[in-house]
Amino acid sequence: MVEVSIVSLIYRSRAFADWVYESVNKYTPMLASGQAEFFFVANDPTDGVVQHLRNKEYPHCININKRYSDDELFSMGYGCPEYMSRIYRGYNEGILKAKGEIVVLVNSDNFFSPDWLENLLKYLNRNTVVSSKLIEPRHHTHGVFESAIHMEFGNSIANFNEREFIDYVDQKKMSGLTIGGAYMPCALYKDTALIAGLYPQGNLASKSFDKVDEYGDIKFFQRLASLGVQHITSLDSLVYHLKEGEKDDSCAPDITKVSVATTPSSLTEVRPYSEVVGLARIRPVIQPIPGHPQIIEALLGHGEEKLKDTTKRILGRCKQIVRNALVATHMLGPVKRILGRG
Repeated sequence: MVEVSIVSLIYRSRAFADWVYESVNKYTPMLASGQAEFFFVANDPTDGVVQHLRNKEYPHCININKRYSDDELFSMGYGCPEYMSRIYRGYNEGILKAKGEIVVLVNSDNFFSPDWLENLLKYLNRNTVVSSKLIEPRHHTHGVFESAIHMEFGNSIANFNEREFIDYVDQKKMSGLTIGGAYMPCALYKDTALIAGLYPQGNLASKSFDKVDEYGDIKFFQRLASLGVQHITSLDSLVYHLKEGEKDDSCAPDITKVSVATTPSSLTEVRPYSEVVGLARIRPVIQPIPGHPQIIEALLGHGEEKLKDTTKRILGRCKQIVRNALVATHMLGPVKRILGRG
């Protein structure tokens, strides 16, 4: 049974698709055991990337986002740049499609190390969202993220030195955690992300589209914090971040043109930021209770009274599960106040 879903976006680089897929499979034993799954969200992908994912048989889903003008996004409260709206919608689709109870979001320019996932999960509970400790080269424009370790093991796939990186990880990693950190890779419970309303579908605008009041990933983590979920970083989950971003190496350079063969039946639209994902949106990805088909089968032929009695006990258990979940996410009090009863 899948317990953990690892999700990466990809849209225009076949090389980065190979890079992250090979890395995550090499250093994540839980994938081989079936405890974890990995899949790409091909987010507004080029035809070349889609064909590459199919040829390589990489697990993936295709997400085509509805395009909005700057003015339309601003009217909904979102700011520049436009493409960030589509990136956040892509990660939200990945969370919704994840089979695991736990979701781990990664970047396509991440390279992993031994025990990176295990050392995220050991600190994870319903009151935490856990990030990896990043190791980064210095970027000519963006420098090094303030909480990352600066080391030069390469700034592109072509010059990355895996051996030196892994040797450094063996020497550097230590048990322990710090408060705060990078926003990806990160691990959290799927239902917690749903309660928080997922990522806002863009950076939050200030007085104009070109003025950003808050970045979307920061706002998402603030919403988690409002639910009592603390952001921490695992000091022994070390991940390299190239900071290069996806460069177009596909045969279809215009990402605005996606063939009919790769286009889903519907477009992913912007949802109002303040709206928590509704039950109708969540229901298609809720996993069945283990064993419930066997319960139904056992009830057949045992009479109406037996059916009523068993159903009552099942509903009672479900009520307790919901109550426990609300307690774990600090939502019991607010829900009781809204409902006006205990």
